[in-house]
Amino acid sequence: MVSKRSSLLLAIIFLVSYPLFCQKIFREGYIIKNNGDILNGLIEFKSKQDIPSACTFKRFDIAVEIAYYPGEIKEFGYVNGNRYISKKLAGKDNFIEVMVSGKINLYRKGSRYFLEKSPADMVELTEGSIVYSADGEQNKFSGLTSFLEYVTEGKAVKIKEKLNPKKDLLPLITGYNKNSGTPYIVYNHEFSQKTLISESFRSGGSRNSFGIYSGINMYSLQIKPESDFFIPDPDPEISSIAGLTYERIISRMNDKLSVRTDLMFLKQNFYSYREYSIQTQILRDDAFFDFTGIKIPVMLQYSFPSGRIIPYLNIGASYMLLIRKNYLHIRETETYNHDIYTSEDSDMTFHFGEPAVVVGTGVKIRITGNLKLNIQGRFEMGKGLFNSATALFNYSQFSIQPTFMVGIAY
Repeated sequence: MVSKRSSLLLAIIFLVSYPLFCQKIFREGYIIKNNGDILNGLIEFKSKQDIPSACTFKRFDIAVEIAYYPGEIKEFGYVNGNRYISKKLAGKDNFIEVMVSGKINLYRKGSRYFLEKSPADMVELTEGSIVYSADGEQNKFSGLTSFLEYVTEGKAVKIKEKLNPKKDLLPLITGYNKNSGTPYIVYNHEFSQKTLISESFRSGGSRNSFGIYSGINMYSLQIKPESDFFIPDPDPEISSIAGLTYERIISRMNDKLSVRTDLMFLKQNFYSYREYSIQTQILRDDAFFDFTGIKIPVMLQYSFPSGRIIPYLNIGASYMLLIRKNYLHIRETETYNHDIYTSEDSDMTFHFGEPAVVVGTGVKIRITGNLKLNIQGRFEMGKGLFNSATALFNYSQFSIQPTFMVGIAY
């Protein structure tokens, strides 16, 4: 039953909170306008993105975003990452990726590759015949291998008879540029998970994190009476718990310390029974009570970034608002003649809510980009449920609440 309720709550919360997972990531980069002006700032980036159809740029973190399309700017790129330039393909402006720049430039557009060697025009590298114009002369080549042998002047690595463009073109053109003795650049086209997160964090793109989770919560209420009046003594109860989480890194200079707050929903049911004798009477006490609560913990979280797996510790305070609560005590008194008398009361009243201290630990596992699996355990110690100030007798109380949760965060 707990598993079914947890799954249902998780599904509902996921549907409600789906828009939270549309957070954009911006990395440090630049654009070059058509007049030659260079603007440094932040450029939108998507995990595992191919060549973007537009460059979304802003000068700083809270600036207005501006979309530039091919032909409106000369080029744009990311710091220590991909570079894109605007070129005409079939008479239409397109952004294409620069793989290598030097004496020979190598470009890519999807699965298509292009080569440019001054003073000739850019030419597409295909398996069929290739027409190459340079210095006013036209040369026709029957295949890709013969064309590459001609254009690299024998200064490249050995050219395979059967080329795989995706694997072989980059080292071939890089080798030519290196052997020609002229300056060249090979651009970084793939980022590791750790580098991507670090770059997006530096630009402020990953300071905020949202998530959803579900799990189990055990509530143990400890009550100690200071008189002979009846006090319920319930066993620890386990129930499902689900909610939303928000986390924000405190400083741009350090991604280890963050503040975290959750919005948690839980419901608990308790039962207590006691039977004892007083002289010639037998007394039986049944107590039924339950509550529905919304818990809001606020914690400081310290992480240990180490790549894909990120352990963390947290400590803070929590307040649980009791939005629904019930208490019923039934006493059954049996006399020596076996006559039975029953009475009911609801003398024990609840607090408006319950404050608690929280400590916890967990681990985040990066799935892809900024999407993470979050596994965590917590331990809370609370003030207790009942308001002893309104009781006819004195008692002390506290609660212990271990919690285990699994969720996803972005």
